Amino acid sequence: MNRFHRIAAVLALVLLPLGAAQAANSATANLVALDKSLKTGWIDARIEFWPAPDAKGNLGTPQVFPAQLLFARPGQFRLVLRTGAKNEYRAAATGGVVSWMDYGTGIGGQAKYANIMDPFTRSMLDITGAITRFSPAKEQTLDPKGVLRAASMNTRVYGSSIVASHAWFGNDQPIGFDFTLSDNRRVVVSILSYKPNIPTKPADFTL
Repeated sequence: MNRFHRIAAVLALVLLPLGAAQAANSATANLVALDKSLKTGWIDARIEFWPAPDAKGNLGTPQVFPAQLLFARPGQFRLVLRTGAKNEYRAAATGGVVSWMDYGTGIGGQAKYANIMDPFTRSMLDITGAITRFSPAKEQTLDPKGVLRAASMNTRVYGSSIVASHAWFGNDQPIGFDFTLSDNRRVVVSILSYKPNIPTKPADFTL
């Protein structure tokens, strides 16, 4: 479940767009506003999971796979990795319990949400305003006339596997995130499509 913890923590940061026609806000302002307004969401993404650099600083080949996430705050989600493949992986959380199934191996299980989820993930899924409290953002210097904005964040949640991250916006819309983990591996998320604040029902958060 370690890889699931990390990827779920990453996807928990994908937030509602402001829908502007051109870049007008800072990335930090966007993150704070989105964190305060987002209640539910659906995301279609491309994940790159990079190994830690070797002794010479060289990077290996990343694992690349599609992912989909439906979530509702507080504490509900349904995550699918390698969508549609024979080794598809699913995890769902509701009612304080996380269930998962790896269809490649046929192995699944259940555990208490509070015991198994990364502490940063719990903060982002459970608490409105978590960005400000647990991962304050700093604006990155980019072309002020361009449409690309970026912010860096340092995680302030004890025990989290995510230590640093970046959020990227194009025309005030979130387009990607990258995360550095405590073991120096990296997760890069490219946002392909998402729908913010959509209606959900209990049956949505089952395997």
